[in-house]
Amino acid sequence: MARKKKNKDVTEEKPIPYVENVIEEGVKQHENKVMYADMMKTIVSDTIAVVPSIERVQLNKMKDYIHYRGRGWGEDALDKSEDKEKFPDRVSPTFRHLVEIVETMYTCGKQDLLEAYIKAAKARGVNIEIDTAKFNTPNEAEQIVINTALESLDPLQTKICECNDYMTDVLAPAAENQNVTPKSKYKKIVLYTFRNQRGKDIADNVQDDILENIMYGDSLERLRKEVTGEEPTGV
Repeated sequence: MARKKKNKDVTEEKPIPYVENVIEEGVKQHENKVMYADMMKTIVSDTIAVVPSIERVQLNKMKDYIHYRGRGWGEDALDKSEDKEKFPDRVSPTFRHLVEIVETMYTCGKQDLLEAYIKAAKARGVNIEIDTAKFNTPNEAEQIVINTALESLDPLQTKICECNDYMTDVLAPAAENQNVTPKSKYKKIVLYTFRNQRGKDIADNVQDDILENIMYGDSLERLRKEVTGEEPTGV
């Protein structure tokens, strides 16, 4: 049984039900998902055969736009609900992000950078109009300070990207090749090591991951036995 996380009010959680043959039940649910997905593929194929101007990906996206519409809305389509929505509206984040971009550009006095994007959108039939009165811009002195900061930040961001690329493209594959850790887990091991070397308490996080991997490993062993007929190795 997995260890309970610290500082978590378990009274607020719903009780976890016991499910008989939990893996088999999951297989049944996956079979249902595959069946419904196949049915959707058929409908999409039949539709684009009749309406060739629409692409498969567009119809599938439109399905999601309609299905999740309104989920997670607050006072309006861009405002977030106080209650966390498991499957939120698929369109809201894009428009919310657009507004955030415009606000950030104006706040930093870099609204001129928007022109290329607005022009490109207009060429595609989307004309974006911005009410400049609703956004604050820095004064001349503030603009100088902001520009200086941005000029200093840009090369540092380049260095961060270079470090990340080196870890992803070189170190992670090397770690896996040297049987240190799977490359997908390399950065997590590095982060834990980094925090540990700086006196951070990572014991609970490490224990959680160990228990999670033990459960995962046990499940793989049981599956291997079903496939090969061999007894679990205990490794």
